Amino acid sequence: MRYPSIKTLAHVFEDPKRARDILTLGTRDPKGARSVPGVNEHFSDCYHAPSVVDVKLQALAMLDPGLHGVENIVTPQGQHAEYLNSGDTYTTTLIFWCGQYRVQSLGDFIETMERQNVRFN
Repeated sequence: MRYPSIKTLAHVFEDPKRARDILTLGTRDPKGARSVPGVNEHFSDCYHAPSVVDVKLQALAMLDPGLHGVENIVTPQGQHAEYLNSGDTYTTTLIFWCGQYRVQSLGDFIETMERQNVRFN
């Protein structure tokens, strides 16, 4: 999997090196992501084990005080785009879509997808 560069992540995170380290953790057990304060507590009440992407995004959301958690949008076909809520639709954020991480605003992402005939509910 390809990940955004540290330079690109600097558009979203105060500590882009730490963000990149969290993104590139192992795919089976992202132990480093769980070391971010609050991540284990967040998932302690989950009935099912969270996905690796969920753990990484939650760790990244807790890493930066300007982010407001992890959210998702869904297409009518059930495809999910998960993203870090930056508080503004046109503020650059991190989006996980179709197996890839993207750094762009949610508004620009939705507009790009609509031009490709992908709609979200």
